[in-house]
Amino acid sequence: MNVAAAGVPSFLENIQFITREIETNRPGSEIVLLRMADVMFIQILRAYLARFPDGGGGFLGALRDLSTAAALGAMHRRAEEPWTVASLAKEAGVSRSVFAARFTELVGEPPLRYLTRLRMQKAAALLREGAPLAKVSHLTGYSSAPLP
Repeated sequence: MNVAAAGVPSFLENIQFITREIETNRPGSEIVLLRMADVMFIQILRAYLARFPDGGGGFLGALRDLSTAAALGAMHRRAEEPWTVASLAKEAGVSRSVFAARFTELVGEPPLRYLTRLRMQKAAALLREGAPLAKVSHLTGYSSAPLP
């Protein structure tokens, strides 16, 4: 499908819009420009993914596979859940064995190792922001007691 036919502005049209926004400096321009930066980043990512070779590994390659992308999205949205390979496979809509093999092939590591690394990165970021340890452990799936 042609991008223009889908009603999506082209990259050039977005640059022209940003230029007009800078030149006019209307109220709210700063917010509009920040959002446009997000939009353009997503457009660039989509264009890259569209050209990414089938079977290409790594995180971006995994996003092209619907079942793996569904599991990755679930892990990133709800890292604190008590995920298992079986529950992630259910989220992905495929069998446990198919999910584990496909995830490992595309992402480059098994699902639960990826989840552990994701949780540790999230915990490190929360600790740097000054979050209390109990809250960090709760938000990363390592809490054994409910928060007060």
